[in-house]
Order: sequence, then C-alpha cells, then structure tokens
Amino acid sequence: MEDDFKARQLIFAQSTHEEIVDGMDIVATYAVRSFQRGDSISLELAGGVMFTLHVDQPEGEGGAAVFCQVDPRTNLRFHLDHVEGEHFRLRMEPHQVELLTIARGRSAKSTDPEPI
Repeated sequence: MEDDFKARQLIFAQSTHEEIVDGMDIVATYAVRSFQRGDSISLELAGGVMFTLHVDQPEGEGGAAVFCQVDPRTNLRFHLDHVEGEHFRLRMEPHQVELLTIARGRSAKSTDPEPI
C-alpha cells in the first residue's frame, strides 16, 4: 500500500492576465518538480481572482493536462506546457475556448462579480 502513495504538491503561481485565455503565461512562485496526477496549482490572475487548476496527468517535458471549474456547470481542460524554469504556458483546444466563452457569458449574466 505504501508504494501506491505519492506525495501531492500544491503549486502557487501567478499570471499577468486578468482572465483565463489561450496562450497565457503562468509563473510558479518556486521551482516545480515534475507534475503528477492530483497536484493542484493555485493560480492568481492579475486582478486578484484565484483559480485552482488540478493536474489530471503529466504530459511531455514537464507539462500536464489540467482542469478547472470555471462555473458550477463547466469544467474545462487545458494543457500546461513547460517553457523553462518556473515558466509555463496555458494551451486550450478550440472547443475549450468556445466553452470558456459560453461560461463567461453565463458569468456576466449572473450575480457573481468574479470574472472568468
């Protein structure tokens, strides 16, 4: 049973963007060992809004497939590509960009003041 246990990591990161967008740069506040399923990334956007990205599976050279709940009805999947050091780039599939646009429309019509 002990062999199945893997320590999870909580990574703190920031972006200069004020909302989640395809191609946004993300900088971890400290060096990140390779991602593993179950790791969490606490992402602070420029406007102070916080999101949690959950690692679904490691990908490529230091990257990961991640997901995020952007509203109560929408989970979005992204790819987090490792650029260098603590720098990463969020990449979205075209259909995820469309879902994010729809979720933003719902958020704008709701009473929730936080942007997506």
